[in-house]
Amino acid sequence: MESQKVKWARRKIETAIEQNGPYSHNICSMALMSVAAAAGKDAANKLIEEYGLDALYQIRKVEVG
Repeated sequence: MESQKVKWARRKIETAIEQNGPYSHNICSMALMSVAAAAGKDAANKLIEEYGLDALYQIRKVEVG
């Protein structure tokens, strides 16, 4: 089951992608940092991959380990 933080981040990321404004990459990055702190880097990397944030905003996965 996903944590509330991950669900919150999903909503933020989806909204940022839909709006595609000048700060969308910042909103996604902040949401991912929050997820990494609360649920771990693996959870943040999963969202990066799932939403294709590397291709959209050049947001790279975080090294785990």
